[in-house]
Amino acid sequence: MSDTPITLLARKEIAQNTVYRVCFDHIRSSNGEEVGSFLAVVPKALGADQLGGVCVLPLAVGKVGLLKVWRHPLGRSGYEIPRGFIDEGESALAAAQRELVEETGIVIDAAHLEPLGHFTPEAALLQARVALFVAHLPGAFGAAGPEMGHTGFDWLPEAEVREMLARGEIEDPATNIAWLRYSLNKGGQHG
Repeated sequence: MSDTPITLLARKEIAQNTVYRVCFDHIRSSNGEEVGSFLAVVPKALGADQLGGVCVLPLAVGKVGLLKVWRHPLGRSGYEIPRGFIDEGESALAAAQRELVEETGIVIDAAHLEPLGHFTPEAALLQARVALFVAHLPGAFGAAGPEMGHTGFDWLPEAEVREMLARGEIEDPATNIAWLRYSLNKGGQHG
């Protein structure tokens, strides 16, 4: 199977809010196939490196900090790591620090944030990559911020989080990927 490049012929914005633009793209493959209304969701603050957001895995004394979040489109809540958008002109590191404060009240020095790389949350729809970090904290503290849908912030033992992930109880892809990368980076000692 060869890599088939796609050419963007036109983009028509069909909706927007404060964070996203929703577009129909007219695209053509190298073999001439065309789609006139390919749906693309584009963050308004998107850097040249396609970074649009950050996610932070909080760790403290053998525990993992997870937000309990109600997700309206799914009609249910689940555990997730803190996350958010990168503001215009903001670095991913600064956004990670800001989002941790906004969502949990935790203030952390940049020296205690370890990069875990990037991932694409939904490459077929969302024109953005997300930077992942692990926050190494001296103790378990913080609480859910005032954002809509945030109903709790819990510190769970690493072993319990590992079991929840293995059983599929934590479905959020960012949380799964961050935990996997953290575990692999530590030589499997936490995985």
